[in-house]
Order: sequence, then structure tokens, then C-alpha cells
Amino acid sequence: MSRILPTRPGTKPLDHSITTFDHVHLPPDALLGSFSKPKSERTEFLRQIWRVSVGTLSLSIMGISAIRVGTRIAAVYSERRTIAAADGRSTTPIMSFSTQQRPIVEGWVQGKVLTAFAHWTVNMCPDPTDATQHALATIFKATVIKAARLLGDLAERCGWQGLFAYNQISELALTFQGNCIAEGDTLVLCIRLVSELLGGKFRLPRPRNELTALAQCEQKLVEGLRARLVDIGGYGEHRGPAFDRHILPRCRPLVEAIGHRMAYEAAEHSGVAPDVLEL
Repeated sequence: MSRILPTRPGTKPLDHSITTFDHVHLPPDALLGSFSKPKSERTEFLRQIWRVSVGTLSLSIMGISAIRVGTRIAAVYSERRTIAAADGRSTTPIMSFSTQQRPIVEGWVQGKVLTAFAHWTVNMCPDPTDATQHALATIFKATVIKAARLLGDLAERCGWQGLFAYNQISELALTFQGNCIAEGDTLVLCIRLVSELLGGKFRLPRPRNELTALAQCEQKLVEGLRARLVDIGGYGEHRGPAFDRHILPRCRPLVEAIGHRMAYEAAEHSGVAPDVLEL
């Protein structure tokens, strides 16, 4: 039986539905894969879900396009929209105000830096079954999702026009909102990543320059989590209530900090102008 799900607002995907089966008997050979027990259940699990990291990367890259398109729309609107000057005779584009410029400049910078970050991440992930590459895809996703929150500010800067579909910004934001849970809920992925990082299940690429402010911020967050982990009894307590209270709320901020450092390094390595990096 198939039941259609409610329509998602602001997006134009195919209709979603839930299909259920009742008393359908399948023979053993209908299973995909071997019957034998794997040597490492975790490695086998990652091998089975390798498409998730690919989907995480590809869907998140769409967020960069949304930021760039939204920034362009807001910039054109801000140049066209004018207000009366103090003399009452001339007009001034609202782009002349710093409050209008800030989100537009931020979107322009984010678009350039995240594009470089996307190229770097894709090149670092030739084997989707590798645990480290799963982690890099999660870091990229968390970083882009945080940056895409700018779309709300860009829509606001377009006034009432930002509320309508033809403006596109609000529609882009709603469309990309689905990426927060597509191919794995972002918060859950961040919790899993940090938990396994603290448990020594894999290692992430080291900072190119550990003296930069972003690298030092990341290091302080990692050291704080490791110290707290020792206080609550070590990694063996990672499913306990103390881990829930003291570690879980810090997982996403750490992943975002790692992503900011990696994005900066990727942009710097790809030749993005120093003035853009400074912004």
C-alpha cells in the first residue's frame, strides 16, 4: 500500500509517499549481500552505506548555489530599490547603507570560500567507504548548512518582495532546509562524528598552520571535550547520561569549527584573494 505524504512548502520535488508491505514473504536469496558475519561490523556498515557520504556531499553543494543565487538577487534588488534623499529631489539606492551591504558581502565571500571547500572535499573523498571520508562529508554538510542560514537575512533585505516565490530566496531556503535531514540528520551526524573522533576511530587532516585563529579555536574546543570526557569516566561512558549532558551539546559547534578551518585553508590553497579571506 502506498500513501502520499503532505506537500512540502516552497519546493518542487517529486511527490513523496510511504509504501508499506503486509505479510510479504521473501526467500533468503532476496537479501543483498553475504550471509557470513563480517570481521568488523562497523567497517561493513560503512561499506554498505557508502552512498550516504556521496549524497551528503552532492546535496550540500546545492547550498552553495543557493547562497550565490540569493546573494545576486539581493544585490540587484538593493541597487534598484531607492529612497528619497534628504533634499527631497534626488534618490539613493538602499545598497549605500552598510546594513544592506553586510549580508550581501557575506554571501559573496561565503560563495567563493565554500566553492573552494567543495572542490577540496570532493578531491579528498575518492573512496566513499572510508570512515575519514564519511567524516569529511559530514563536516562539509554542517559548514554549508550554517552558512546557508544567511538566506533568511538576504530575503529580509528584499523587503516584502522577499516573501514571494518569484523572488526565489525564500524558496531556495525552504528547499535547502530539507538537506538538514536528507542523507542523515545533521545534528546526529555531528554527534556520531565527534563521538568516534574522541574514541580514536579515525583521524582528520591536521591544520596546515596550527597558529591561525581558526586552528587554535578548533584545538581549544577539542581539548575541552577531551578534558570533559576524562572527567565523566572516559570513552566507555559514551552512551551514558553524563556524555549526553556534557558532550553532545558541544558536538555540532566543534564540527562547525573544524569546517571553518578547513574551508579557510581550502580557499587559501586554491588562490582566493587575501582580501576575501580576511572578510
